[in-house]
Amino acid sequence: MEHLSGIDMTRLLAGTSNKGRLTGHGSVNVEATARGATLEVVMQTLNGQADASVADGALEGIDLGFELGRAQALIKHEAEPKRSNPPRTHFDAFRCRRRSPRAWAKTSDLTISSQALRVTGQGSANLVNKGIDLQMLASVFAIVGGQSRRTFRSRSPGRTPIPRCGRMSTRC
Repeated sequence: MEHLSGIDMTRLLAGTSNKGRLTGHGSVNVEATARGATLEVVMQTLNGQADASVADGALEGIDLGFELGRAQALIKHEAEPKRSNPPRTHFDAFRCRRRSPRAWAKTSDLTISSQALRVTGQGSANLVNKGIDLQMLASVFAIVGGQSRRTFRSRSPGRTPIPRCGRMSTRC
């Protein structure tokens, strides 16, 4: 097993198609095997597992709090909340464990959390064709006097579904 810590996610992703999508510092534990002469062949033969955690970072290009607040405003016929510029979702912790059986990355325990937001999820990604199918549930909290309280209600109490399907290269 390999362990990497103190990873600057911005620098790590700078030369990839995920450039600019994730900030923060984290650690990764990897136990995997693969073989091949090209990256595509290596990804096709990848088997193993990895777990990653990133602290005090952000998902760039999407403001989940805004999007969920916008949905709430639409339901309640209220004015939309103010969008952050640039759109970003700050988090205190981002954790994910994934298994990679033959070119697939599968997770059942994605967690993104902050004082104002908690997202859990599961799904899979094809590491060769870059397809993604991720189902997430979000809870949004308002910070009032240092205390957080749930502010968004949906069919399942306080948890809103957020599907993410398509291509990894597509911005949310």
